[in-house]
Amino acid sequence: MKRIEPFTIMKFILILTSLFILLPASAWPVDGIRVYQKTTLEKPLARQAMISADLNRYYNAGDIWTELRHEFALPHDENNPRVQQKIRWYYQHPNYLQRTMLRAAPWLYFVLQQTHKRHLPAELVLLPIIESAYDPFAKNESSGAAGMWQMQTATASDYGIRPTAWYDGRYDVVSSTRAALDHLAFLRTLFSGNWLLAIAAYDAGQGKIGAAIRHNLQTGDGIDYWSLSLTQETEDYVPQLLALATIISHPELSPISFPSVPNAPYLAAVNTGISMNLSEAANLARLSPARLRALNPGYRRDVTLPATPARIVIPIGHLEQFTENLNKLVSLAMLPRQEDVAARDLGIIRSDNLAMQQTVSDPSDLTAVMQATLAETHASEDRYAMQPGDTLYIVRNNDTLRSIAHHYHRHVKELVGLNGLPNATISAGQRLIIPTHLNLPAQQQQLDQLVADANQLQADDSLVSQPTPAWELSERDKFYVVRHHDTLQHIAQHFHTTPSAIRLANLMMNDNVMPGDRLVIPARV
Repeated sequence: MKRIEPFTIMKFILILTSLFILLPASAWPVDGIRVYQKTTLEKPLARQAMISADLNRYYNAGDIWTELRHEFALPHDENNPRVQQKIRWYYQHPNYLQRTMLRAAPWLYFVLQQTHKRHLPAELVLLPIIESAYDPFAKNESSGAAGMWQMQTATASDYGIRPTAWYDGRYDVVSSTRAALDHLAFLRTLFSGNWLLAIAAYDAGQGKIGAAIRHNLQTGDGIDYWSLSLTQETEDYVPQLLALATIISHPELSPISFPSVPNAPYLAAVNTGISMNLSEAANLARLSPARLRALNPGYRRDVTLPATPARIVIPIGHLEQFTENLNKLVSLAMLPRQEDVAARDLGIIRSDNLAMQQTVSDPSDLTAVMQATLAETHASEDRYAMQPGDTLYIVRNNDTLRSIAHHYHRHVKELVGLNGLPNATISAGQRLIIPTHLNLPAQQQQLDQLVADANQLQADDSLVSQPTPAWELSERDKFYVVRHHDTLQHIAQHFHTTPSAIRLANLMMNDNVMPGDRLVIPARV
């Protein structure tokens, strides 16, 4: 064999490397969820660039259902009577499937990318619909199976997931998805590439499918999935999956309207570098505690593992708020008490009675630090902070600041002041905060001061308008912060839309809203 010179090999590697560098970002393998490491959090420019890219990608992505249709790889046997029966059942229960799809929406992209990574058929993305209706908290009391993928403790343990008093990875969607798909890949190999047998084995266990095959070999019957004698549950299991894939493949024939889900990451994981209290982490991210727990179901308590850096999953739309507050929190908590000047340099005023820790390992140590950090950071902000009940308005063509102020019963100078505008000139696509909440006296004083400042600022030609955000809502969409006593029905009536339209726009599983929740109000079509 001809000897290849080392220089030739090195040259080939360099050429190959240069080709990968020139590939667009979309061509790189994607894990499905970006992980923000602690080192990235400490670099504001790098962090903001990553968040901006993620938001741009999400708001400009195509529809994931279209992607699924293109990537389905299994024969769906849609004319099989058992499959037809399941299709009819889903058609007769459209509300069930719509609720399930809304619950699945935050996770669909991640699960699809994990199937790509293992070269598995895209139909497996639909398996948690059958297992748990995409409910990460689901538990089968009789069998002990748990989580979105309904994994048994023994099976999960084979893939490195061992439940503890603090954390159970079977409920963690990220960990359990990887384990479940690894197990399905193993079953595919075990059954010589026969996916219907592998999927049936995921439900019944490989031993029972193997026994059914051996029985049919002895009797001379077929050994394909449709010929095996199995329990009713397993005989229904595969037809359910194929029925779902058939329904999604033929939307023109279906009476079911699926929610619009972008084919892009909706979630990100943040490696915080510290153990955290989940309620306070929700406060840092400006999320309701219930919503944060729904995205981090693996934690069995309100705190993450003691003395262990936490990984928190949050929507990408809350990343900037969370990482900024987290950085201030960690920086403040790590400072010695005597370094007051350094604390002031961070933009944080340290309370004299606040016990600071040189190192942070216990989540309970952080509670007071978090509360003080948030309160003092907000108090030190010069700009008006959006309040529960306020509206984020996207300027349309032909809008004027006067017409917007008149519509919301506000003063023009008030809008100029609290939005930091140099004058009353606005442009289509610009975002304006409208103070539609019920003003408390202290908040009204803040508004009055901003109006007074606006009179002074209008004469200053050196001021420039606020930079345009990296991503844009639709020109006619609005952004609303939920206030006390709000209901989704009340909010929908106020904006002349429907609760279902708001649920779809925000990937909500139900009508529950909490004060401080931020909702996109979609424009009426």
